[in-house]
Amino acid sequence: MHTKIISAFLTVACLLVLVSMLTGCSKTNMDIPKPVDFNKLTIGHTKPNFYLMCPKSICSIDSDISPTFETDANTLYQAVANVVKNKARVKITSQDDKKYQLAYIQTSRFFNFPDYIDIQVFPVNNNQSTLAIFSRSRYGYYDFGVNKKRVADIIKELSSITSNIITS
Repeated sequence: MHTKIISAFLTVACLLVLVSMLTGCSKTNMDIPKPVDFNKLTIGHTKPNFYLMCPKSICSIDSDISPTFETDANTLYQAVANVVKNKARVKITSQDDKKYQLAYIQTSRFFNFPDYIDIQVFPVNNNQSTLAIFSRSRYGYYDFGVNKKRVADIIKELSSITSNIITS
């Protein structure tokens, strides 16, 4: 009987420590990174906790290739801004309308773990544009495909809004 009480006490104590550690990672205590310069982007680690989609002509590191949209850069940028602002648990951290660049943090549903997302739209010509998206987890080694799914969802939403997409 005495060991059950001690075991229960230790379990509760461990849970309290875990909860206090996790709430320390909440959105109110996180560092906000500077917006990404996709032309100079490097990945400083080998952890599989990020996903990058970028045009070949912009990023010099290995990534999936972004689609080209049959719309001008300003229209695509406005569509990106609308998609982002309608996402759950999002805080926009940087917006540069002249560079067509947007950075935001999206927190996880249960533990408020932050993910950083940078998006920049690039004109291809007057009637076509493309974009770069870099989505990464702030904490953890592996992201369980969350960042890739996030980017795929953004592309899917943009495709339905712009209705004309050219796959690269």
